[in-house]
Amino acid sequence: MRPSRQALLLRCVLRYLYYSAILVGIMPFGARIRRFVWCRVRLTWSVLVGLGTIGAVGFSFYRIVTLIEYPSIEIVRYLFYYEFVLRFGILSSCYVLVWVNIRRLRVCGNTVAIIFEKLRRFNVPWMDKKLVWYGVTKIVLVDITMCCLFAINFRFNKKSDPVPAFERAMNVYAVFVAAQVSNVCLCTMYLTSYLFRVINWKIRVINRSLCDWDVEGSCLVPNKSGAKEMCADLILLSKLHFKTTGVAQSIFRIFGVSLALINLNQFLVVTSRVYFVYVSVIQELKHEFEITWNRYLISVLYVTFEVVHLLYLVSSSARSTRRAQKTLILLTEFFGCELDKSIEKQFQNFTTGLLLRDQNVTLYGLYRLDFSLLYSMVAAIALKLIVLVQLQLSD
Repeated sequence: MRPSRQALLLRCVLRYLYYSAILVGIMPFGARIRRFVWCRVRLTWSVLVGLGTIGAVGFSFYRIVTLIEYPSIEIVRYLFYYEFVLRFGILSSCYVLVWVNIRRLRVCGNTVAIIFEKLRRFNVPWMDKKLVWYGVTKIVLVDITMCCLFAINFRFNKKSDPVPAFERAMNVYAVFVAAQVSNVCLCTMYLTSYLFRVINWKIRVINRSLCDWDVEGSCLVPNKSGAKEMCADLILLSKLHFKTTGVAQSIFRIFGVSLALINLNQFLVVTSRVYFVYVSVIQELKHEFEITWNRYLISVLYVTFEVVHLLYLVSSSARSTRRAQKTLILLTEFFGCELDKSIEKQFQNFTTGLLLRDQNVTLYGLYRLDFSLLYSMVAAIALKLIVLVQLQLSD
């Protein structure tokens, strides 16, 4: 794929994320000349959409839990109750956090724009094609396709569905809004991953230009003008690296409550839906409970939806952390080289700053958003399912 097509595809992805965030009300400020600015109209729209969504979704969830039939085992009903409460909490906390942190969100967006402008001076000759395709796949296959399947499924089965169309539509809309919240974190992780890769690429360029080894392994010291330019580049790269890390940590501090509820909801959805399908099949074979095939399909789709979301969040966070930590590895390659005093000082300052700053993505210090979370959730889900099955067999 040519770079121009990559840029066009990336622009389409960013536009989708931008206008989707405006539509659901989590973008309460405007954009003007590559900067995010205060916009009273967007803020008013965000408040109206947020309050309307909270009220409509709360009412629809209440109607759904009172109209749908459940298997005779009470724990299945309570698992669904907890699931709806968590999803309502995700939406409510998302809007409240956006309204409270409007200024911080605008500052984070403008900081990212400034970082991209500063990196233009390095004339980066490539684009991260993998990240672009990850974003396109996530939007097309997860956000749009899954939500459309949710809507089509209850549309084709509305005669056998006891829940009215409005409640089902609001249920699908709630899933879509929660997806936009995770998209904010995903977009942040993808942008920071790209920025860290650009910074690492420039450090490699400096390494190749600086460490021109001879046969004995000594390093040739550049002239004064070259040393001054390298010092300026290292100072700029150090500042941009710390700003990029700060933006990622700020976004996760702002949406930390919503993201923690999303992770908890993902754990509960997988547990409750798998157990619901298991219990429903057992009781249907015993002719104790009847369930339509569309409820099975919705359960499978919803579990797939949440699992893919979790994989995207974990993988993007792990990739960003890995690239941020790789900068320190690249800087250690200069140890032992005969460098100019000014260049050596900048390397030491850059390395010390990286050692003192935590590059991991954490949610309020509770847990890291990496593959260790995924492994822990798999083990916990397996344990909970074993306990639930034992309870079902004992009854």
